[in-house]
Amino acid sequence: MNTSKLPVCAVTLFSSGVAYTQREGAIEAGEATVPLTFRTNQINDILKSLVLLDAEGGALPAVYPSQDPVERTLQSFAVNVSTFATRGELLRQLRGAVLKIETISKEVFEGQIVAVEEEKQARGEGTGSVVKVEVLTLITAEGLVSVSLDKVRLIKLLDERRDTELREALAVLASGADDARRTVQLRFAGKKKRTVQVGYITEAPLWKISYRLVLGEGQKPYLQGWALVENTTDEDWEGVQLTLVSGRPVSFIQDLYQPLYLPRPTVGPDIIPAAAPQLHESAMEFEMQSGVGGAVMMAAPAPMAKRSVRAESMRQSVTSQAEGRSAGELFQYNIKAPVALPRQQAAMIPVVSGDIGGEKVSLYNADTDPKYPMNALRLVNDTGLHLKAGPITVFDGGTYAGDARLGEVTPGDTRLITYAVDLSIEGVRTEEVRNGSESSLTIKRGVLTITSKNRRETLYKFTSKAALPRTVLVEHPLWAGWELVAPTEPTETTRDRYRFAVPLAPGMTETLTVAQEQAYGTTVALLDADATQLMYYASQGEIPARLKEALAVTIARRRKIAELESNADGLDAERTQIHEEQGRIRGNIATLDKESPLYRRYLDELNGQENRLLELREESNRLRKSAQDAGNELKAFLDTLDL
Repeated sequence: MNTSKLPVCAVTLFSSGVAYTQREGAIEAGEATVPLTFRTNQINDILKSLVLLDAEGGALPAVYPSQDPVERTLQSFAVNVSTFATRGELLRQLRGAVLKIETISKEVFEGQIVAVEEEKQARGEGTGSVVKVEVLTLITAEGLVSVSLDKVRLIKLLDERRDTELREALAVLASGADDARRTVQLRFAGKKKRTVQVGYITEAPLWKISYRLVLGEGQKPYLQGWALVENTTDEDWEGVQLTLVSGRPVSFIQDLYQPLYLPRPTVGPDIIPAAAPQLHESAMEFEMQSGVGGAVMMAAPAPMAKRSVRAESMRQSVTSQAEGRSAGELFQYNIKAPVALPRQQAAMIPVVSGDIGGEKVSLYNADTDPKYPMNALRLVNDTGLHLKAGPITVFDGGTYAGDARLGEVTPGDTRLITYAVDLSIEGVRTEEVRNGSESSLTIKRGVLTITSKNRRETLYKFTSKAALPRTVLVEHPLWAGWELVAPTEPTETTRDRYRFAVPLAPGMTETLTVAQEQAYGTTVALLDADATQLMYYASQGEIPARLKEALAVTIARRRKIAELESNADGLDAERTQIHEEQGRIRGNIATLDKESPLYRRYLDELNGQENRLLELREESNRLRKSAQDAGNELKAFLDTLDL
């Protein structure tokens, strides 16, 4: 198996904080290995995005070191090297192993470890000093030998298996302490020499851009843009094809490197108790008990989703600086000349250079500055390029004029940029608000709608001290629910503002009046409305004659209906009074002699009242029917109105 190298040939930097790196190189026939070293924090991106391209179809599984937690890996070794702190603690775990030791005095012993114990030993003759020392006991060919470990210079494990395990465990422990780098082994197999490609996504600094804008009287603005790129990798870029992509593709990190283990329940073994001896007596029944055992089923892991990735070569630039083109929903700049950029270095690369559409204006926003407008440029992106957001340094008349900020500007889009306060023009804003200044009435299907309007008038006044003609672009708030009345159309509209252009000659004063109206309405059901309220609306002089006539007819009919209902109510009240009087008479008549004159007089009175009740009931019913008929006629009349 031979080892090959794949140098970096292309890098694509994205605005979302990632870079796509492409490597390309020749590999020999047979099996070839390409080792690529990455920072540990890059491994998740590599596992998520690695693409291998081999025309021979010889890409083999890539191999990389596992990120199993060190503590878990160390548990697989017979010696737990993560817990001991002294030689004695280590040797206790190796009890029974065969050792060769050599003391400071050149004594050599070979044997199996029997024990490691702590003993108190006197130090310094006559001083009474006592210290604790670890004593190793070996069983040798001559018998048991005890040696203080502080007098041992060399310890060698003669058990090859245990010696290997100890060394491997220490290597794992050391690798856990050094997490800076990981090597991914890419493997290929083929019958002939060929070129292969490897691509992957890694985290990278955002590429940035800064602009220079040159203005001049009678000249089209000139825009120059410089891309700022950084090579923060551990490898020099030599002859790399660099592409800068403007856009925000979704990018995220998922932990694919760390092994994941699913907790499983611990189930004890099924234990069947031994049969116990029983005493059987006559006519004695016994119960048999049975135990029910359970089984644990583990779900099979879900199959890994297969992903198909197709790589396309990037088009070369055809201009002296950079070629811009759309890439799906994104926009990219292809740098024509290959880039050489050492590791941990940055570079400025011109990507935009040429004339751009634009017009100088003075932008006035009274909420920002009530007195002075801002020098601005209405920039029209006719470059065909997607201009990435970035700062702009503006030069006007051959000198520095100020700084500005540019947002993302797509081809054909228009954007305002401001770069200085325009002290040659003074402005002032005054406002007048009239609530309910206008009202209108309409009737439709028996419903009266009263529409009122609030009116807001804003007066802008500008005075020029400039030597040349100017255009003041006035920004006015766009309030929800308010309709623009004057001017009828704005020069342009943003998400929350109108803009109006006001030509301003040198030394002159110009005004702009912006009128807006807000309509609100009230509805009244004419069939049920209070007559006094209707009379108020009918008395308004500004309503149309037909509408006023309809209201007058409605009021007259409502009055007639009210009169009929009132008369019927009066008759019903009289009937109630008669019924109460009859109750009193019947109470009195019950105590009288039927032959008495008073008894006969009460009977005559009751007969007269009954006749009157009959008349009242008939007249009340007639009046209420007339009122009902009049109400139906009024409803039919109102339903036909559309005024």
